[in-house]
Amino acid sequence: MIRVATVAVAMLGCGCASAEERPAPSPVRAAAADALTGTAKPSRGRMLGGERVRRVAQWPDDDAIDWSARDGLSVEASAAIDTLSLPALVSTDPAFAASTQVMAGKRWYATWAQKDGLTVTLNASGEARVYAHIPPFEGTHRVRDIEAFVTQNETIWSATWVEHGIAYDLGLECKSPTMPECQDEATIIELAESLAFVGPAEDVR
Repeated sequence: MIRVATVAVAMLGCGCASAEERPAPSPVRAAAADALTGTAKPSRGRMLGGERVRRVAQWPDDDAIDWSARDGLSVEASAAIDTLSLPALVSTDPAFAASTQVMAGKRWYATWAQKDGLTVTLNASGEARVYAHIPPFEGTHRVRDIEAFVTQNETIWSATWVEHGIAYDLGLECKSPTMPECQDEATIIELAESLAFVGPAEDVR
């Protein structure tokens, strides 16, 4: 659970918004791109911490909800999904779905699941920090047909991308570093591809 909290905080500081999402390098912050709305008050001098901005969720239609994956969640996790302010993605793997736990915040959520010695976390953030003088980085991979970053920190694999206008960070940790699932990026990418949109539906958000 320490990783979930750490990554959620890190995502709030992510400045890797796409070119369409980044505010224009102008004193007029109202010129920010459609996908991001500035929430910080104007300040004088150089912004060392970047500008805090809010991501605007692009909600899929209700008919895009994968009810089979949703039905695989526990009663508690399913109820938590309906409290979220961001589009929720969960694994379609029955074992991961059954063990999924959901933590909800005002502009973020995090999930945790386990199966056969594998721990999977997913963190979603509706906020970011952007730096007008720093151009966006190009992703190293394509995940879910979206430009993404896939990295490894010690024995933990991560995949990060922006989908539905929201930043997602998927993590994979193996109980043993010798497990084949953590020897390369194949498993984390497969897990990302298996995620499905499960709500919340329009009438409850």
